[in-house]
Amino acid sequence: MAYPNIQELYKYREFQEIYSQEKLIEENMHMKRYQILPIRYITNDNKFVKRILIYHSPDTGKSLTALWILLNFITIYDKPSIILVKLKEAISEFKQRINLWYTYVKIYIISLHKYN
Repeated sequence: MAYPNIQELYKYREFQEIYSQEKLIEENMHMKRYQILPIRYITNDNKFVKRILIYHSPDTGKSLTALWILLNFITIYDKPSIILVKLKEAISEFKQRINLWYTYVKIYIISLHKYN
């Protein structure tokens, strides 16, 4: 879906929950809402966004946010992808969070099948 005006994201279902007090699935991976918004906003489906400037204090998750945004595009191109990061610690932390994400999603899907 395309989102032409970032100031009106609250009108779309996938962003309404960010503005609510509901617990978000991404928060299970210790992500903050200010990280979740650009990750959901910058996708291949949103043709209005070509680039974004993420600006907030040091050590608040800009690199992790950028890596998650990259994941939105990694399966689109049928080519190997290169992810450049500054520190080895960032790579291991990113891998840990991906593993946590897939573990959580797997548990969530299994629980859905139990009740259906």
